[in-house]
Amino acid sequence: MSNYIARFITHQDYKCNHCHKLPPDFYSEDGGLSGKTPVIYKEFFEAYEKFRVPWGKPINWTSGYRCLYWNDHEGGSPISIHIFGLAGDLECKSNEELEGLYKCILTFSPELRLGKYRQKGDRKPFIHYDIGYEIMPRLTKKWRKGARWTG
Repeated sequence: MSNYIARFITHQDYKCNHCHKLPPDFYSEDGGLSGKTPVIYKEFFEAYEKFRVPWGKPINWTSGYRCLYWNDHEGGSPISIHIFGLAGDLECKSNEELEGLYKCILTFSPELRLGKYRQKGDRKPFIHYDIGYEIMPRLTKKWRKGARWTG
C-alpha cells in the first residue's frame, strides 16, 4: 500500500493520532482497508490539493481524522467535523506564514470553512479547514460553505 492516501497527504498526516485508524468508511466488512477512497473523502483531499499546489511547499498536518476518544481529549466539539474525517488542522511556522497560507486558501478554495488560530503560548499557529457543508443532514447552521472564524 502506498504511504499516500491522496496527493500530498500521507496516511500518517491524516489518520487519528490516538488509534492510528482512518475513518470507518475506508475499511471493508472484514476490517481490512478496502483500497477504495469514498467520494466525499476524495472531495476533501481534492479541496486540499486546490490550495496546496499554488502554495508550493509542504504543509504539516497536526490533525485529520479523530476517533471519538481523541476528539474529546483534544477538546473538540462533540460534533466536530474531524470525527467525520472531513477536517484538517495545518500547522504554520509563524503568524506570518499563517497569514500567507490563509490568503492562499481564500484565493484558491473560498468555499472551504476556515478557522485561523494565531500563535498562543506554546501552541503554534494553525489553520483548520473542512468541508462540513457536505455532511447531510446538517447538524448546525454553522456548517455552511465559506464560514470563517478565529481562535
